[in-house]
Amino acid sequence: MSQEDIPVIYGSASHQLLWNRTARTYPSNSSIPAQFQARTRERPNALALVDGTRRTTYADLDSHSDELAQRLRDEGVHKEDVVAVCMPRSDTLVLCELAVLKAGGAYLVLDPADSAARIRRQMTSAGATVVVTTLHRPIFRALRSTTVFVKDAWSSPASSPTGRALPQLDARQLAYVSLTSGSQGEPKAVMVEHRSVLRLLFGVEYVELGPDRVLLHAAAPQFDASTFEVWGALVRGGTCVVHRGRAADLQSLAAAIIGQAVDTLWLTSSLFNVVIDEQPHMLQGLRQLLIGGEVVSPRHVYLAQSMLPHTRIVNGYGPTETTTFACCHTLTQRVDPSRSVPIGRPISNTTAYVLRADGSLADVGEPGELFIGGDGVARGYRGHPELTARSFVSDPRAERRDGVMYASGDLARWLPEGLLEFLGRRDSQVKIRGHRAEPADIEVALRQVAGVRDAAVLAVHDRPMGPRLVAYVVVEKGRRVAADDVRSAVRDWLPDALIPATLIKVEALPLTLSGKLDRSALPHPGRERPSVSAEFEQPGTPTERLVIAEMVATLGIDSIGVMDDFFELGGDSLMAAALLARLSRGGIDLDARAIFDHPTARGLAALAAGGEPSRRNAPVPRRSGGGLESHRLSPAQQSILGAIVAHPESATAFTISTEVELREAIDPGVLDQAFRVVQNRQEALRTVMERGRSGWRARVLPSLSRPVPIDVVNLPDIWPASAPSAAPAASTDNGVHIPDPLPIGLDERPLFRASLFNRPDQRPVLRIDAHHVVFDGWSVGLLLSELARAESAITRPMTTPDGPPPFRYRDYVRWRQAWPTQTIVDEELTFWQQHLAGFRQVRFGPDLVYDPRSPRDGAMVVAMSPPGTAAALRHLAARSGTTLFVVMAAAYLAVLRAYSGREDLLISAPVSGRTRPEFDDVIGCFYNSVFLRTNLSGEPSFIQLLGRVRESTLAALAHQHTHISQVAAAIGIDGADRFKFALQDRGSLQLTRAMSPWIDADSIRVHSGAATTRDLHLQAWDLGGRLRLVMRYSQERFEPPTAARILGHYVDFLRLAAGSPGSRLEALTTGMALA
Repeated sequence: MSQEDIPVIYGSASHQLLWNRTARTYPSNSSIPAQFQARTRERPNALALVDGTRRTTYADLDSHSDELAQRLRDEGVHKEDVVAVCMPRSDTLVLCELAVLKAGGAYLVLDPADSAARIRRQMTSAGATVVVTTLHRPIFRALRSTTVFVKDAWSSPASSPTGRALPQLDARQLAYVSLTSGSQGEPKAVMVEHRSVLRLLFGVEYVELGPDRVLLHAAAPQFDASTFEVWGALVRGGTCVVHRGRAADLQSLAAAIIGQAVDTLWLTSSLFNVVIDEQPHMLQGLRQLLIGGEVVSPRHVYLAQSMLPHTRIVNGYGPTETTTFACCHTLTQRVDPSRSVPIGRPISNTTAYVLRADGSLADVGEPGELFIGGDGVARGYRGHPELTARSFVSDPRAERRDGVMYASGDLARWLPEGLLEFLGRRDSQVKIRGHRAEPADIEVALRQVAGVRDAAVLAVHDRPMGPRLVAYVVVEKGRRVAADDVRSAVRDWLPDALIPATLIKVEALPLTLSGKLDRSALPHPGRERPSVSAEFEQPGTPTERLVIAEMVATLGIDSIGVMDDFFELGGDSLMAAALLARLSRGGIDLDARAIFDHPTARGLAALAAGGEPSRRNAPVPRRSGGGLESHRLSPAQQSILGAIVAHPESATAFTISTEVELREAIDPGVLDQAFRVVQNRQEALRTVMERGRSGWRARVLPSLSRPVPIDVVNLPDIWPASAPSAAPAASTDNGVHIPDPLPIGLDERPLFRASLFNRPDQRPVLRIDAHHVVFDGWSVGLLLSELARAESAITRPMTTPDGPPPFRYRDYVRWRQAWPTQTIVDEELTFWQQHLAGFRQVRFGPDLVYDPRSPRDGAMVVAMSPPGTAAALRHLAARSGTTLFVVMAAAYLAVLRAYSGREDLLISAPVSGRTRPEFDDVIGCFYNSVFLRTNLSGEPSFIQLLGRVRESTLAALAHQHTHISQVAAAIGIDGADRFKFALQDRGSLQLTRAMSPWIDADSIRVHSGAATTRDLHLQAWDLGGRLRLVMRYSQERFEPPTAARILGHYVDFLRLAAGSPGSRLEALTTGMALA
C-alpha cells in the first residue's frame, strides 16, 4: 500500500498536501495538432474518424485539415483568433476544429439550432469574428463576420501541400473557448489552452487511452465533455466514432455503441440513469464507462456495477474552468446505494484543496470550498477581468509562482480514505443534464418575456432522471401569457436544457421579513398539471388512454390532456426515451422521432397503427383485496399440464433450475429470511396444483411463517462430475461439481425449492428449482432481484423493504379470462392459418420418421463461439437493422436448410408473454412461443436472409397474444415446433434486475430437465464477450455424434457469416450434411 492510500482519522489537514502530489510527466510543451501529427506519422493508415459509412484515416484527416487551415490563414485567422464553428456534430465538425487549431486560432462551437439572438450574444462574448459553417445564416452577415463555407469537405482528396508552413503553436496558446452560464443571462467565455487539454489525456490513471481505444463522440459539441471524446482519441492514436443522432435516442445510441465496437464512453449522469433503467444491454461491451456532468445516482451506479462486471466505471468531476475532469473516482469497490458516490482524487497534474473561509486547509472530514489548481485550470473569462480575478486566485502551494487555483463554489470534504465527497453548492447554482445553471440568470431571461412581471426558478429533485427546473412567474394584470410563448421567448437566451420544464403562475412571489425572495415558501410543483397552451381534453380512444397512462407514469403528473404537449408538460429528451421504452413494453413501438414530431397523446396514438396496440393490451383491473385462494389456470399453465397428462413420462422435463455463484459467503439464516420475504410477496412461489372434478386449478398457500427450508450442502473436496446428459450448471467449469438437480413433481408443496452448496476454496453456489407451471425465464431476474433487496432490508435496517406488489399472478389469470377477445383470437388464428398454410414437416433423412406421440428422451451438447464472433455478430445486427436474435435464428435456419435440403422452414421461438407492463414485476408462468416460418429459396445471401427472418419475426410478434398451444390445436399442426431457437441474455431473463453485492449475475445458468419434446432445441447464451451454445436433441432422432456435428457446423457458420455476410448460403454451408 502506498503512502497516499493509508486511511486516516478525521482531522489532519496536512493529508491534503499528501493527496495532492499528482505531478506526472506529459507533453507539457506541446500542442493538440503536434500530438495528432505525431500519431499520424506513427500510424498514417490507422482509422481516425468514423461517421456513418465514412471512415477517415489519420493521414486523410491530417491532409484535409492542413488544406482548410491554409484557407483559414488566407481569410485572416491569426494567433489566438477565436473562430466560431457552426454545424451539427459530424466528422466535418472535427475536421474544422483541427483546422482552426492548426491555423493558430481557437475554436468556439455554436449550436446551429440556436436562435440568431443567442448566436449573437455567444459570438460577442467570445470575440469571434470568423465563422466556419455548412449553413447560410443571416446572422453571420449581420455581425459582419468573415464566413468560411465548408461544403463537401471529404468529396475529393486533399490538394498537395502548398509549401507554406502553418504556424508553430505554443502549449500556453488558446485552444478553444467554452461558454457557461453568466450573470444577467450573458454567457461567460472560458478560455482553455492546449496544455490544459494535453494534461487531461496524457500521464493519467483514470482512463486507458491509446491506439486500441474506440471513443464515441455523442456529447453536444458545445459541451466540454466533447474535448475528452474527440481529442482523447485523436491525440492518443485511437478512433473517434461520431454519433449523429440525439444522445437520448437510445435505439440509435445502442446501434452506434454496439455496431462500431465502442469501448470507451462518456455519459451525463441523467442519461446514464435512463440507459441503466431502460436499455443497459447496450453498455455490456464497454471497456470503460465515464459518468458525470452532475451528481451521480448511487442506486444506478450500484445497478451498473452488477450489470457491467467487466467495465471500468469512473465517476468524473470537473467544472468547465478546469478542462473537463479535475477529479475522478474509479469504482473498484461496490458502492453503497444509500450513500453518495465520491468524486475521487485529483487527476494527474491537478490539485484539489478543500479550504476554509480564511483560505487555510480544512481538516479531513471538514466541509469547505473546493479550489482546483494545476495545469488544467483555464486562463480565465474573456472580457471579464474582474470576474476572472475573483474566480481564478493565486495558488500559494503551487510549484510555480504563477500557479492559479479556480474557486469552484462547490462544497466538498476529504474522506479518511483519501477521496473527495461532493456536498453541493455554496450558492444556488445547479447542473441540469450536464449544463451549469444559475437560477438568477434564468430568472433574468424570464423577466424579458412580454407580460411577465417577475419570476423565480427552483431546481426540484423529484425525478430519477435528474433535477428539473421549475419557473414561478407573476403575470402582469390583464395579460394572458401562455407557457409555450414563455418557452419560445427564452430560447433566445437559454440552451434547451435550461428552459424550465414546469411553469407555475403565482399571484406574487413570497418574501422574507427582510424583503428578499423566500424560495422555501414557493409551492412545490407536486403532480398537478402545469400551465400549458392546450385546453384540457379527455382521451377518446383506448390507445389515447394507454399513451396518457404512460405519460403520467413518466412525467409524474396526475392529469394530462390528450392534446397536451409532452415537452410543455416538462418532458425532455431523456424522459422521451423513457416514455418510448414504456410504450414499447405496452405494445406500441415508435421510433425516436415520433415523440418530437407528434408530442401529444393524440398524435402518438394516431401513429400506433389505428389503435391496434391498445386493442391487444386491454387495461388490467386493479388488484382486489382478499378473494379466493384458488383460481383457474392461465393458457401457459394449461399447456404445460396438458403435456404432462398426455405424456406422463415427460413430467420431469418441466423443472427450471437456476444456479448462480455468490461473490461471498452468506449466512444461511439471512438467506432463509430473505426467501420468506420473497415467497410471501410473490404468490407463485407458494402456489400448488390441485386436480378436482372440474379439472386442474391453482391454489395459493397462505403467507408462510417460514419458507421451504434451504438445503445447505457442504461439498467435499472431490465430488463426482455430473453425468453427460446433465444440464449446464454454473459450477461445472470450476473444479468441484455440484449434484444434478432433482425434478419437482406436481405433488410437491410448494413447487419450489432452494439449495446452497458450499465448495472448498471456491465460491458457494445457490440453486433455485421451480416447476415451470409457476415459473419462467423472465422470473429468474425478478426472483434474484427481490432476494437481493430482501437481504439488504434484513442486514441494513435503514433499507426500506418492498411493499405488497400491486398486481399478482391471479390478477393476470383473471385478466386473461376476458382478454384477448374472441375477435382478436379469430384474427390471430386467421393470420396463423395463412402464415402456416401448405407447410410440410422437415425430415433430415428417410430413417427419421416423425411421430408426435413419441416421448423422445433428450440429451445435449455444448459449445462456445470463437473469440470475437459475438462482437462481429452484434455489429452485423446493428449494420443490417436487425437484432442479435434475428442474426442467430437466421444462422440456425441456414444450417437446417443445409441438413434437410428444404427451403421452407419453420422454427419456434419463445416470448415472455408479458404484454402489459403491470406484470413486468410478477413472478409466474407467462411463457409463450411463436412460429417463425421463412422461405430460403432463390439462393439468398446471408444479408438477404436476415431481411426475411426479420419480417417473419415482426409478423409473428404482432400476433403473439394467442397461446401457441391454441394455435397448434386450432390449425392442426401438432409437432410443428420440432426445431426451436432461444437467445437468452440479460434482457430476456431480466438479469439487469439481479443486483446484489453477493450475486454474480454473469455466473447465472438457467436450464430445464433433460427431456425434450423437440427434435432440436438450440439455446444461445449471450455472455457479453462470447456466446454459449447449448443444443438439446431427441435421442430417438439423433445420435450424439450427429448432434455434436450439427452444433459444430452452426458455430462454423456463425464465424463465416460474421466475416462474409454478403456471401450466398451455399458458399457458407459447403460440406454441411448428415453423414
